[in-house]
Amino acid sequence: MGTKRYLLVSAVIFALVCAGHVVRALDHWALSIDGWSVPIWPSWVAAVGSGLLCVWALALRQK
Repeated sequence: MGTKRYLLVSAVIFALVCAGHVVRALDHWALSIDGWSVPIWPSWVAAVGSGLLCVWALALRQK
């Protein structure tokens, strides 16, 4: 697999992860891990992080 294809696949995966976190945060989906209820704010942090990684992969692909 070439570098450009790898970066595109990475960007798509990060975009899907970002979208999943945004949907969870906007729809207030409940998430619990071992009985502990996970608040919504970590989804916003993860959405920003994965969104930035998506943009970074696309920017590297352009070079």
